[in-house]
Amino acid sequence: MTEEIADHLAQWPPFAIEITLYGRTRETYEALTAVPGSYDRCLRGIKLLKERNLPLKLKTVATSVNKHEVLAMRQFAQELGVEFKCDGQVNPRIDCSQSPLATRLTPEEVVALDMTDPKVVEEYHKLAERDLHAPPNLSQVDTVYICGGGVNSFALNAYGEVGICVISQQETFGIRGSSLRAVWDDSLQQLRNRKRSRLTKCVQCRIQSLCAMCPANGELENGDKESPVEFLCEVAHLRAAVVGAEIPNHGDCEFCAGGMHHADMLESARRVVNREVDVESWTGFHQVLPILNNSSVAVGGCGSCGSH
Repeated sequence: MTEEIADHLAQWPPFAIEITLYGRTRETYEALTAVPGSYDRCLRGIKLLKERNLPLKLKTVATSVNKHEVLAMRQFAQELGVEFKCDGQVNPRIDCSQSPLATRLTPEEVVALDMTDPKVVEEYHKLAERDLHAPPNLSQVDTVYICGGGVNSFALNAYGEVGICVISQQETFGIRGSSLRAVWDDSLQQLRNRKRSRLTKCVQCRIQSLCAMCPANGELENGDKESPVEFLCEVAHLRAAVVGAEIPNHGDCEFCAGGMHHADMLESARRVVNREVDVESWTGFHQVLPILNNSSVAVGGCGSCGSH
């Protein structure tokens, strides 16, 4: 961010500008970016945008590297008077390497961090109550995709290819030899309207709004758009248990009553509720570069990308 760019944005203000903080200290921030000087440039960009009263929001992805600074990042955003959001969802790389998952928090850590924000807790209560008083979300449709991708949004990558979202890059359509309108009305619409090939435990799930599962997650982590991601399923059940929501059984689910991981999930919920997971005492680690630079594709990822 430069003064020239900030001035241009002030003249033509967007609806929102979001900046990701990778840490509240230079050490942590640059442990993740691996770019010397990036922390100071980030803070300068924030300052330039705030000076021009642009619609700035800050966000972060909580990882094992920066988890100990999430609360400080939230406090920083509050001091600036801007919205802050945190997400514990770490995805595989879009070339299908599973290496970033080595920095992912445990489900228990994700939910414990959620619970430090009263607004998030209140939102989970509302979402769980709404879901439990309505038919299962996914049972109302027969398509693979149920999100806004291909309906009110699309993703355009640096190669002039359009996809349904930024993390689903296995099926993209070039617009250089065609047009955006043609791709939107034809290829992207066909992808959006693709029918489900089978029923999974997700279809009858009654806490789907507490879960981040979507076809793109299944594609990246399991090599299959319709395959549930167990990490996300555990997080959703743990969130529901922590806010005291009923979790009706929904098929062959390991985290529902009678499932092989149900008891462990309830024990995690107990620890989170009783504040035995002390977020304020967390520390990070900085041996991250060998992980994120690893281009190997682990078993379970979309193997079609192994040579990319």
